[in-house]
Amino acid sequence: MSEQVDGHSTAPERPVAPGGWKRVLIGFAIGLAAGALVALVLPRDDGPRRVS
Repeated sequence: MSEQVDGHSTAPERPVAPGGWKRVLIGFAIGLAAGALVALVLPRDDGPRRVS
């Protein structure tokens, strides 16, 4: 069997943008900060835990 190339495709191959890992790390950091902010703002379900 020989491989056949689709001659009807006119779309060029998608270029990969440089700095992909940087964007991943920035997105992760923003998500982490948003989660920490929500955790600080929302009240806990079981109330405060103070030992007298």
